Amino acid sequence: MTQLALSFSYARFDREFAGTSEASDSDTPVLESNLTTLGLNHFFGDGWSGSLQLPVGSVKLESADQDATATRRLSGLGDISVAARYDFAGLWGAGGYSPSLTLQVELGLPSGRVARIGRATDTVPPSVLSVGSGAYSARGELRLTQFVHRYVGFVATVGAREPLGSTTDGIRFGTLGRGALEAIVRPTEVLLLRAGVDHYLRRSADSDENGRLVNSGGSVTALTASAGFRVSPMFSFGAFGRLPVAIDVRGRQLVESFSAGAALSFTFGAPDEHDHDHGDDHDHDHHDGDDHGHGDNDEPHEHVGGEAEDTPPPGDVQDAATGGSTFELKQQLAPGRFTVIDFWADWCEPCKVLNKDLRRLASEHADIAIRRVEVPDFDSPVAKQHLRGVTALPVVWIFDGQGRRIQTLSPASPASVVDEVENLVVEEHAH
Repeated sequence: MTQLALSFSYARFDREFAGTSEASDSDTPVLESNLTTLGLNHFFGDGWSGSLQLPVGSVKLESADQDATATRRLSGLGDISVAARYDFAGLWGAGGYSPSLTLQVELGLPSGRVARIGRATDTVPPSVLSVGSGAYSARGELRLTQFVHRYVGFVATVGAREPLGSTTDGIRFGTLGRGALEAIVRPTEVLLLRAGVDHYLRRSADSDENGRLVNSGGSVTALTASAGFRVSPMFSFGAFGRLPVAIDVRGRQLVESFSAGAALSFTFGAPDEHDHDHGDDHDHDHHDGDDHGHGDNDEPHEHVGGEAEDTPPPGDVQDAATGGSTFELKQQLAPGRFTVIDFWADWCEPCKVLNKDLRRLASEHADIAIRRVEVPDFDSPVAKQHLRGVTALPVVWIFDGQGRRIQTLSPASPASVVDEVENLVVEEHAH
């Protein structure tokens, strides 16, 4: 699956802090940043994905000193970033209450314009201007997504960005660390709401300059919120905002007052091949003091219906139970044939892949019967009766022609199920 995303963000800096105290000087400048980012995300399957981010920004500085003759505006290409991600849920099965643990490694390229705006004593480094840090950088991030209910979950994130060199004007920015905790609420299948707290900690920049706006380090805690709406399986949009609530800086700095933005995304390709990530499939950076507006335009993940697209002609494929209702196992077994009991859910992306594969097997082999069981959540009657202790789907039971269970796959990868069933059929024909 491939996704194109276009995000727009606005950030305003009109507060000046010295330590934890807000300065009251009347000569505090006002800085406004606008950023448009084009993102390309591709999901390779088996937990792997990659992304490319291309930002273009503009900044306007309004000084309280009417006699100042410094440049008032700066615009240009921001730093391009290339990232690779791996979701470890590919190892233990995605979906349900099974956690999603994602590792991301990102390289920032110094494609942004390196320039200053303001007076000699009020210089603003490019990182604050959100049009690029002007140096190579590396970022690592670990993100845990855990649903505790069908509609409620949380995301915990830790990460750091490290400059790999100095800008062309001799500044080496300090390491930036980030920790975040967000709550996820999915009231409907097409709407995803998020709210949380971000905390950023930056070491002082290595610079001989002492202008009030040169980043001298500190910490910021901010409240964040976002909403994503899936218009169709291919198109979604979202909005996001950020409000700093606790600020502790070193020296005297101009700090962010708030930021907000919106995003549009278009998804194409084979939706049955991408990784399930509980509504967090698409990585969009929160504002981290370096990159305004990479945003948090997360949209609800694509929910998978019971039927797959472009399936082959059906064989013996029947619904044993739907909507979470339970069933009597003996009534579903096909005498003299292999019976595959497939436990699935509409939020389980691997289930969609498996559904397509099982339908193909049923159409190719008359001695295979597929019985599908819908599990909306693990509190449903069918889960309580047949899947006690199970926290991830799909789950597959395989029975022989005498009604004996000969294999249990939990969680089941589509490839392993196909291999197992085909091997059984070959062995049966060999006898």
